[in-house]
Amino acid sequence: MTMAAAKTAKPVSAYISTFDRAATKITNQSAVCSFLSHALEVDRYAFAPKGKNGKPIMNKPVDLAPWDALGAKYLKDAERDHALDVLTWIAGMKGRHVPPKSISSYKGCVLNWFVLNRVKLEDDQKQMIKAKTRRAKTATKDIPLTRDILRRMFANSMPLHMKAFFLTLISTGARDGEVLDLTLADVDLDAVPATVHIKTGWQGDAWRDTKSGEGRIAYLTGEAVEVLREWKAQRPGYLARMEKLAAGRMKACKNMQGRQYRDDDRLFPISMSVLRDDLDAVVQAVYKDIPRSDQTNRRRITFHGTRRFFRTQLPRGGENGLDVTEYLMGHEGYLTDPYRRVEQDQAAAYFAKNESLLWIEKEQPINAVELKTLDEKIQTKDQEIAGLKAQVTAMQDQQATIFKLLAFIKDKEDVITEFKNKNIQ
Repeated sequence: MTMAAAKTAKPVSAYISTFDRAATKITNQSAVCSFLSHALEVDRYAFAPKGKNGKPIMNKPVDLAPWDALGAKYLKDAERDHALDVLTWIAGMKGRHVPPKSISSYKGCVLNWFVLNRVKLEDDQKQMIKAKTRRAKTATKDIPLTRDILRRMFANSMPLHMKAFFLTLISTGARDGEVLDLTLADVDLDAVPATVHIKTGWQGDAWRDTKSGEGRIAYLTGEAVEVLREWKAQRPGYLARMEKLAAGRMKACKNMQGRQYRDDDRLFPISMSVLRDDLDAVVQAVYKDIPRSDQTNRRRITFHGTRRFFRTQLPRGGENGLDVTEYLMGHEGYLTDPYRRVEQDQAAAYFAKNESLLWIEKEQPINAVELKTLDEKIQTKDQEIAGLKAQVTAMQDQQATIFKLLAFIKDKEDVITEFKNKNIQ
């Protein structure tokens, strides 16, 4: 049995405050509250805010004061078997079909909370807990995006904001949340190639962050630039329509981020839930037979598929292609050679030269390698044709000789007949 060494429990709110990213705060808040509600047999939604439909919301910040009290109660109980509490909690999540990766993430959050409060687990207990979450794989098998799939989706009356969002994802290899955070000032469509500044830090009263914690520069294809120019021209009208729809339903006509629609300076002033609903509508219209995941009810075609598309297509541009691709995706630590570094101007030059690999609707040009291969094939065919022509000429010559011989024989038919008769006698 393990015991909390600290006499004074560290509040749950103090643990949550150690994180900078809002998403990380929410994940840890949900994990610790879920664990405490299991261990103390408390309704985890008892202190959660209620949505418009009256249902509790756990993926937003909550008042942690009640959870601070419950956390203190749990940690001061010297009779608690902390390892058993974690194991039964994990078993309960599996019973509710919580995705394996979510269980693994939640487990890590709770164990970190234990560390902060000096809750000691024995090595064998840690191994037992680890074994319960060892196979944490993605629960949904997404359908890989191909150029043909994307073309069919684009051709099916896809809304302009969706097409612009998709092409921005495909061009930059960025995560959907990173693109959704982009402001108008972050995008320079006049640069060559057009640039996108994926930043970290405060944006007004909202904190912007990337998974790596570092900002980066990415680029846009000419195809994406054309659509984004069209979207920027229609964006004010979109904002006006959304503000009109929100009037009477939302106080002060604010969007999901709590900002006035007219003051929203993001390139895509749209909530992620709306974008996912729009994607679902397009997917269902084009591919009616595509099912959802039994475990997560997620669509099997997702925005994240564009990141995989970027990762598989752009490296085909030649030498150093994989390193440039990883660099643009924010995976600099994944470079194939630990001593290799990619400079920004090298990345820009490589992207400008090979952006056609990311085109969806535009026809791809034939590259130098393909052109050389095609020339070699043509030369081979020309040689084959020349050989066939020589054979035909030789056959024609043989045929002419035969015809001459036949004509000679016919002309000397009397002589041949006389010769035959003499030999017979």
